[in-house]
Amino acid sequence: MMLVDDDSVQNLQKKDSSADRLATSLLNTFNSPFSAHTGLSQHCVYRNVKLYLDTCVLPFYAPHLQHYWQEFPLNEPDIKGRIDALSLRLIYSDTVLHQSLKPETQIAGLVFEMLEQARVESLLPPQWPGMALNIDQLFRHWSRTFHDSGLTDTTVGILLYTLAQMCRARLMAQAVSAETESLIEHTRAALSGAIGTPLSGLRRCQQDQQKYADYALEIAHIIETMIETEQRILAANEGATNTEKVLKGFAILLDVVSHEGEGIATGIIDNNKGRSKVKSVYHVFTTQFDKVVFPAKLVRAELLREYRIHLDKLVLQQTININRLARQIVLKLSQLELDGWQSAKDEGYIDGGRLPLIVCSPSETALFYQAHLKPIIHSQVSFLVDCSGSMKTHANKVATLLDILVRALDVAKVETEVLGFTTGAWNGGPALKQWRRQACPPHPGRLNSVSHLVFKQAKQSWRSGRLGLASMLKLDLYKEGIDGEAVEWASQRLLNQETQRKILIVISDGSPMDTATHQTNDPLYLDNHLKDVVFAQQRLGVEIIGVGVGIDLSSYYPRNLAIDLGQELDVSLFNTLVDLITSTKR
Repeated sequence: MMLVDDDSVQNLQKKDSSADRLATSLLNTFNSPFSAHTGLSQHCVYRNVKLYLDTCVLPFYAPHLQHYWQEFPLNEPDIKGRIDALSLRLIYSDTVLHQSLKPETQIAGLVFEMLEQARVESLLPPQWPGMALNIDQLFRHWSRTFHDSGLTDTTVGILLYTLAQMCRARLMAQAVSAETESLIEHTRAALSGAIGTPLSGLRRCQQDQQKYADYALEIAHIIETMIETEQRILAANEGATNTEKVLKGFAILLDVVSHEGEGIATGIIDNNKGRSKVKSVYHVFTTQFDKVVFPAKLVRAELLREYRIHLDKLVLQQTININRLARQIVLKLSQLELDGWQSAKDEGYIDGGRLPLIVCSPSETALFYQAHLKPIIHSQVSFLVDCSGSMKTHANKVATLLDILVRALDVAKVETEVLGFTTGAWNGGPALKQWRRQACPPHPGRLNSVSHLVFKQAKQSWRSGRLGLASMLKLDLYKEGIDGEAVEWASQRLLNQETQRKILIVISDGSPMDTATHQTNDPLYLDNHLKDVVFAQQRLGVEIIGVGVGIDLSSYYPRNLAIDLGQELDVSLFNTLVDLITSTKR
């Protein structure tokens, strides 16, 4: 087993982050669409081999663009090839049209996706030879990897491989390599008769996405029928076990399509007409029962002190050097600002008032003055804790984590606020009853009351707010979670502050969930609202970071980190969190 130290991991993460930023810049030189929903320009983000439009993953799933085969060595030109291919997709393909035409079945959908990517790559202008080279190298690398992995040994695998080679060669007007020629010879002969006519149509209509799609759909359904026939023959002759064996290699490709389905389900392509199917304007049925709660006031003084003693013991067990963390924060968050001038220096600007000293003492050298610079921090950090029921099991760890971070930030003279969010009741409560009394009007919107929790206010020091931090251990507060409104509320509190940098850390273990709202609106109602809120608040200047407790929150928060609170809260975790908090927004 190869051991990798923390520094190596951090260096790799920084390298990946730098490469992602570069890729993001390149992709945005080709694309800056406007959202029909918000009226704002949209920004593409390339992160962790996925392409996001604002906070939504774009559903570009052609096999050679995926990363599942990258367990094999991937060189720099291949990475460039993927970025270039994605850029062409943004330029030449109408994503909404493509998604509206795409077959729902997995095999046909995969073929349709593959053919659309081949179309946009065939439209590459001749004046961009570098992109052509990168994309061609990417495709050849994928072809070799696909073959070397043994996928072409299966009937389905060689069929799809041959189709990819045939269509690309026809659209690009290029011959396949000699190695591939011999590999696909037999299958190509069988395929030519079946897809010959629509294949010619692809070439003729490659400039017209709508017409091209008609031929692509025809090919997709032909391939799907051939594969289904193959499955039935194998099932009849050799049994289900052999069928599964034949499809084993193909499962990787189908898995890609499955992920695509998840992506669409989170409201990816909803800028125009697609939006109405999965997304509606967010509204609230009633705000009558909403509250801003100070949990420390809800706990008896004796019990609150017991919570604090318990939390102190947990903090002591971690043996974290608070002052060292504070120094890291000061070093990374502070800016040098002018704090007066110092005279009688040996270098700097000439001090005219001290020049007569040369007459009296020719050896005098302290004739200069210098600016005195002082490190100043203009940042406020707010923590927003998901207080839904599932977070109860993490309450001790989250409280310990935040107590240490708040204390370190306090030593570094950074204002902090610790907030939380939950619902006023389980399963709708009074809001749901009121809705029922009104004969259950359709699409009621948010159908529960929200409770915004204030554990520590910004103007409080750690010492004065330490009892409030301990109130995070009051577990009967934890109910359900309506994340979008909570993020908006916490962001607005930050925007009301005069500090320059406004950083919001959201700690959560999952997606928004309120049973009453979920059952009376579309399934993605709260998810879509959270994505919209994060995007909008970021545009207003709030740096929002999602910290997932055992979960990847990248679907909601472009800047995010997954942590495992099942492990000890060690130094490396705090260093990572400090790096995340203090890193400059790009």
